[in-house]
Amino acid sequence: MDEYGAVEELFGDLIDEVALEAPVSRGRLVAALARADAHGPPADSAATVRDGLAVHRLPVDGWNAVAAACGLTPAAEVAAREVHRRLAAALGVAADPTEAVFVRRA
Repeated sequence: MDEYGAVEELFGDLIDEVALEAPVSRGRLVAALARADAHGPPADSAATVRDGLAVHRLPVDGWNAVAAACGLTPAAEVAAREVHRRLAAALGVAADPTEAVFVRRA
């Protein structure tokens, strides 16, 4: 499975939900999520693990660093952050306003 398929499998319907609300297409959102996965926090960094997924807590500007590293537009960054936030919330890991979350397979 390629990185796009892996992203679609991981985030599922959340991609469609956010793409309907965001000013980016579904295809661009999937591409942004795949690029972010390659530049996110190290897989072995501290995380809360739920259902085989690692939820990393980042400083609120942590997503800015991820977005800059992989060249995401501001709109794609906001949409990708929202997909990660919704999945973390569904897993019962809520972020407070001073942090952001990043979800990947554990």
